[in-house]
Amino acid sequence: MELFYHFVSLLFPQTCSACNEPLLKSEKILCTDCLINLPKSDIGFSNSQKLEYRFLGKVEIKAVYSYLKYSKGGNVQNLLQNLKYKNRQDIGLFIGKLYGNQLIKTGIPVEIDVFIPIPLHQKKLLIRGFNQSELIAQGLSEVTNVPCETAAIIRKKATETQTQKSRLDRFYNVEDVFEIQDSLKIKGQKIGLVDDVLTTGATMEVCAACLLEAGAKEITIFSLASAI
Repeated sequence: MELFYHFVSLLFPQTCSACNEPLLKSEKILCTDCLINLPKSDIGFSNSQKLEYRFLGKVEIKAVYSYLKYSKGGNVQNLLQNLKYKNRQDIGLFIGKLYGNQLIKTGIPVEIDVFIPIPLHQKKLLIRGFNQSELIAQGLSEVTNVPCETAAIIRKKATETQTQKSRLDRFYNVEDVFEIQDSLKIKGQKIGLVDDVLTTGATMEVCAACLLEAGAKEITIFSLASAI
């Protein structure tokens, strides 16, 4: 069996989803070096308010957490591109669990009732086959034992990609795109809103406002990575 594994590995080597180097037999998704050296943002974990200021005066947010630093051409971008565009759904659950473990490790009391991922429009969901933010939220849920709700809010309009847009353009691009489907699952709830990358915060802002209007008690943002 060992010989067969090595033979298959030679023909179809598994590579690290961040640096693309071959994985050892004991390694999964990330090589040990990338796993140890993932660039942490520590937003929220060290009481940083850098991202909270982005929402000040726009929408009421209790706190903002971000696990990793996102940079163009960096390992985190590689990881997320493999997740989103190469159908690597295992990456989403894996990094969601890493995120959850980091929350527990810090000992910060994250008091929420439910995780809600930023929804994808049905058209994009059919093309991609999954919502990457939902996978991250499910990973968080498994580790923290906080339930994940995926049907209470939908994205009712397809929008253009946010890449290369200014903050104002991003806001107008996502304005009025979300719609509540089940307010009973939202009313009075402390919601953890989950997305993959937070840049200007426009999408999170509009979605959070929609949830608050539907009766959510408070919103805490959980971005896997932030581009600051």
